[in-house]
Amino acid sequence: MKETRIVKKTKLIKTQIKYPDNANHPTYITEYKCFCGLGKIVEENTPGFNDHFITLSCKRCLEEYCSFIDMCGNDWIVYLKDEKNK
Repeated sequence: MKETRIVKKTKLIKTQIKYPDNANHPTYITEYKCFCGLGKIVEENTPGFNDHFITLSCKRCLEEYCSFIDMCGNDWIVYLKDEKNK
């Protein structure tokens, strides 16, 4: 079983609203500073399609954490990499 860490959302960088491929429902793209503060975490939410993706985009943090993050209420669940997979 992988070790996890629950993290409160970090500092907001910017928010965008896009309508991909002339869709009726907008996609909200929100960028936050990553855990080390050098990269970013991108959250994409399309409410009409129930799509919600969170991606870690930081080379430094990817050495310690997996590239995906889950939601737990308003907090993020971050999966630490196993020592043997580093």
